[in-house]
Parts: sequence; structure tokens; C-alpha cells
Amino acid sequence: MNCFYLDASAYVKYYYPEPGSDIVVALVDEPGDARSRRLIVTSMAIAETVAVLNRRRNELRMPDGEYGAVIARLFADVEQFTHWRIHDDDLLDATALIPAHNLNASDALHLHTALQLDHILDRTQQSCVVMVASDRRLLRAADAEGMNALDPEAATLREIHDLIAVA
Repeated sequence: MNCFYLDASAYVKYYYPEPGSDIVVALVDEPGDARSRRLIVTSMAIAETVAVLNRRRNELRMPDGEYGAVIARLFADVEQFTHWRIHDDDLLDATALIPAHNLNASDALHLHTALQLDHILDRTQQSCVVMVASDRRLLRAADAEGMNALDPEAATLREIHDLIAVA
């Protein structure tokens, strides 16, 4: 079974319409009992998603009332995902990825976490983690590290269904 690690550049597309939103919506809303095990987010991704949505509100691209409803929905939805905990050691280990791929700290943490999950799942369940992001630099770094990556702005609905169908 493929698992999907969503960084904020992808996750925000579920709550705010922009290029690639249809792909993220298809991924998140795909029916099935394994949904909670298939979708993975971290506290960092949640915080960054809230920050992006708050920025949209401050830019007057999202009304205050809509913002409140979207944030409430985001926190309710997180209960349906695998919420992966990040520890201090993860932050320190991720710093090696910063100079290696010219990443910022949060993207290095996302990549480190996805790589860690991919390693754990490959050993225990013969599963694969797919990094879902729209950040080009992060996608290039994931590719360089040998990860499967998906850019929702470039993917098709057929690709999503094929990736989900992998047992």
C-alpha cells in the first residue's frame, strides 16, 4: 500500500483552491478503510498550512468567517490522518539535508520525516511513501534521495488512482 506524506504546499490545496487542488482533493477524499493509514501529516505541516491560510485571509483572499470554518475543518480532518510525531532528534538529523539540497529548515524536516517513514514502512509492510508537495526544490531533493514524489500541480487524476490502487 502506498502512503502519502503531505507537506504544507500540497496540504493547503485541500482547503484553498489553487492549481493542483483537484488532485489533492481526489487523494484525500478517496474512499476506503485504509485512508487514515494512507495519509500522513506532521504538526509542522499543520502549522504551515494554518500559516498559509492565515496569509490568504490577511491578503483579503479569504473572508474571516470562511477562514474560521476552514481552520475548524482542518483540525477535524487531521483526526482521520496518521499524525506523525516529530522529535528533537528529527530536527537535528534533518539539518544534514539543508546543505545537501539547499533546503530551508522546514523542508529539510519534511524530507527527513518522509525518508524515515519510507524506511520504516519498507522494512515492516513492504509499503512505499510518496512525498506529495508543490515545492519544486523539495520535490527535486526527494527525487535525489530516491523517494517517490508527486507534484499535484503536474499529476493527473489517473496517476492518483493508480498510486492509491497499489496494494
